[in-house]
Amino acid sequence: MSEEMYLEHGTTRSSRSWRGISFVVIISLSIMSILSLGNTGAETTKPNVQSAAIGNRISAIPDNTMPNPPSTVGPLCKKQVIFLLDRSHSVMSGSTDYTKVNALKLALDMTIIQMGTSAQAAGRDAYVYISAFAARAKDQNPYGGSSLGEFYAWIASNNVAVPASRDNMVYNVIGSNDNGIYYRDSSSGADYKTIIGDPVATFVNAIKGYHGDDNGSTNYQAAFESAMGKIDFGTDPTSTGDDDFDMVIMLTDGLPTSHNGNLAGPWVTPDNGDLLAAQSAVNNLRTGGFVRPPVPVYGIITGSEAAQPGVASYMRQVFGTGNFAMQENWGLVYNEINAILSTMGCAVPKTNVTSGISATAAASPSTVMEGQNSNVTVTVTNTGSVDLTNVTVTGPGGWTQVIPTLPAGTTSNFPAYLLNVPLGGSNPMPLSFNVTSTSMFNSATMNLVGGTLNPTAVATTAINVERIPLPS
Repeated sequence: MSEEMYLEHGTTRSSRSWRGISFVVIISLSIMSILSLGNTGAETTKPNVQSAAIGNRISAIPDNTMPNPPSTVGPLCKKQVIFLLDRSHSVMSGSTDYTKVNALKLALDMTIIQMGTSAQAAGRDAYVYISAFAARAKDQNPYGGSSLGEFYAWIASNNVAVPASRDNMVYNVIGSNDNGIYYRDSSSGADYKTIIGDPVATFVNAIKGYHGDDNGSTNYQAAFESAMGKIDFGTDPTSTGDDDFDMVIMLTDGLPTSHNGNLAGPWVTPDNGDLLAAQSAVNNLRTGGFVRPPVPVYGIITGSEAAQPGVASYMRQVFGTGNFAMQENWGLVYNEINAILSTMGCAVPKTNVTSGISATAAASPSTVMEGQNSNVTVTVTNTGSVDLTNVTVTGPGGWTQVIPTLPAGTTSNFPAYLLNVPLGGSNPMPLSFNVTSTSMFNSATMNLVGGTLNPTAVATTAINVERIPLPS
């Protein structure tokens, strides 16, 4: 049975032992191939299709000024990232080798491996979701597992911190042949390669994601709305856990040349409708307009001003300044992805703590004949919920004792202070001991809600002095 028949029927292979070796070989060979590309640029290969609406192609859309929300993950440090992978006409051009799309997919595979291995080493989870898009968008591994139209049916988990799941996903991104991801859009044989021997035109159009008269245009809006649907389905807005999605990253070689209200393109350059639809979809993701919670959105385009004049301006209109990267060298796309992912931190909820100390002093005996001695014990209690360090007691004459650490809620007695009651001393004789300390407060994980960072205390007592009788 062919690879495509496995895809069509969702059956499980009888043996998977070859797969671990296969995808490693594929990745290794692909890395050598892509890195040898050098600076190929992102030449414009979209069909030059004109229309009566050509005047609308002159863009007057302002730059997107909606900021990204913080790129943080929840208390369990579980990362969930959605990648939107371009499959439009230009990125899929060159049906004999699929050089460009394989460059993007190789960068994505390298990212999956890096995310998965680092999460595994840290004992965390990392979930990756992929939607492929042209004029339309299609989830490749939807939330909750795979279904008809996605990766092979035995992709059961999107958690790439699990080695088997990571291997499965890497294999399915690159694929077992030159074209990799099948971009299957329905169960119709006209939409994907079902068996070896399909007409070449049907096969190539299926890989490019063409539908009818779509012509493989680039529809940013469809891609972003695919992410919205995934987030809306997979996130509980009342949850305080880690089920939220943390980032959306688009990988593309072209500008938005269609939108859901007009799939008949592509145009050579975006028109106002294409840009407004894309910008609005980005901002809905960033503000939580249709999904909860808000999620940061970034774009990576393999292009340059020389290849696509005005590309930087269009990207600012869609993503905003500082929220996209342009990489003319297809072999360096992974670096751009990694730089964006590095902004994602782990937001561990802070613990409310208090910091305080108390001290008492007691003499034994408490009544002393002048000229005799008494032992004074200083007792210190950590009254806060955070440990204290360098707990220091200073008494008369510079007497000093130190306890290196006093855990929260515990009490400790310092070595006794030996008091010699002088002849003719005051009665009672007052004693005072000063206590200082430093709290082990961590501003990254704690909120101080009571007390001070360096709590102090004073312990006092008094000795009753008996006089030596005078000679009669």
